[in-house]
Amino acid sequence: MGELLVEIMRPKVGMELGCPAEFRGPYPSGAPGIFIDTVARLGRSAAIISGVGDDEFGACIPQRLARDGACTDFIEVFSGKSTGAAFVTYFRDGSRKFMFHWDGRPAVLARVPPSGAIRAPRYFHVMGCSLMANERFRKALFRAVDLFARKGAKISLTRTSVSNCLASARWGRSWNRSRQASCWRDSD
Repeated sequence: MGELLVEIMRPKVGMELGCPAEFRGPYPSGAPGIFIDTVARLGRSAAIISGVGDDEFGACIPQRLARDGACTDFIEVFSGKSTGAAFVTYFRDGSRKFMFHWDGRPAVLARVPPSGAIRAPRYFHVMGCSLMANERFRKALFRAVDLFARKGAKISLTRTSVSNCLASARWGRSWNRSRQASCWRDSD
């Protein structure tokens, strides 16, 4: 469960985002989307819980994921909403700068599916970026973690989930110690 976005990027290194110039894209993106697409392209069973707008950007993301073999059954299309976007530019030193437009967008409005819709999950992966989106989406992710753990899935976390969130006071209000212990145990 996590954000699906389109990425729109500068075509050359060193072009600032705020200056009038060309962009390339849209490319299906969002770290969880890239992750699940990679899993599917490796020939593994993979699905994502997310949302997209009812626009052309929102159409290209599930099309790409389905083409690469991912299940898109849990991608909700939000009528009247636009798909989230990330603008990116790269610099000569290898660094990059992002500008995200995703809060209040379908990327972070996805709902946890009903328990009966989840059949024999093996893993549920949590990306740190998804946890940092906003409080409502973080709580939805925690509900999804609980659901998938009850269904027998192993829970895995990215390093950013651990390093960015465990030190945060907001994490402490949302994530209790028993969940932490469960996730640590299950992500080995």
